[in-house]
Amino acid sequence: MDREKLDKEKLDREKFDREKFDREKLDREKLDREKLDRDKLDREKLDRERVDREKLDRERVDRERLDRERVDREKLDRERVDREKLDRDRVDREKLDRDRVDREKLERERGDREKLERDKPEKEKIEKEKPEKEQKTDKERHEKHEKTVREITASVVKKTANKKTRPKSDILRDAPIEAHSIQSGNTMAKISKFNHTSRPRLKNVDRSTAQQLAVTVGNVTVIITDFKEKTRSSSTSSSTVTSSAGSEQQHQSSSGSESTDKGSSRSSTPKGDMSVVNDESF
Repeated sequence: MDREKLDKEKLDREKFDREKFDREKLDREKLDREKLDRDKLDREKLDRERVDREKLDRERVDRERLDRERVDREKLDRERVDREKLDRDRVDREKLDRDRVDREKLERERGDREKLERDKPEKEKIEKEKPEKEQKTDKERHEKHEKTVREITASVVKKTANKKTRPKSDILRDAPIEAHSIQSGNTMAKISKFNHTSRPRLKNVDRSTAQQLAVTVGNVTVIITDFKEKTRSSSTSSSTVTSSAGSEQQHQSSSGSESTDKGSSRSSTPKGDMSVVNDESF
């Protein structure tokens, strides 16, 4: 009886021990699972925190970038506004300068007009008060010069007409050349005013016996040169007409006298010496 009781108690203890062991095992497993869960939660928490920190860092970087861009935009806007202001100021200054210059120009023109208007009556008064005697003297002086030129031209033509003439055959043969030379007299007289080149020399001319006479009428100058040939006793006459700023009518009349003198000289000079010449001293 006692043995059975002991066996029963032994079995009960063993059973209790096994149950206790199982419970402890379960508790340990539970603790392990809880620990794993906690570790997992901690890792997840750390991951979340890390992600959050990275996100915050990115947001901070983005905010800083945006702030820099905003500052740059504001700086550019300020610079643009400053440039526009400077441009407006420059345009305003230029406009003011132009207006000032225009006003000064208008004032000068108005002053000049007023001065001309004031001086005009005085000039008219002076012109009216000019003695008629001076006008008459100027007119007489002009007529005297014209008369002197006509007398000299007539004397030269008369002198050359009395000289020995060439044979009729030479005159007929050289008629086209003389016409061309007379026709180009005006052109040569105009060119001699600007181009002082060396003139062609006449052949068989004794220059030691040259005689010159210059007569000025207004702004027209007539230079007459008288030569003598070495092989002949006759003389050669040449005249050059120059005009500095004379009228067309005076220039044509003087060119006509030049052509007449040259034609007279051609009648007494050898063939080949008929060229329009300019005096070296001129």
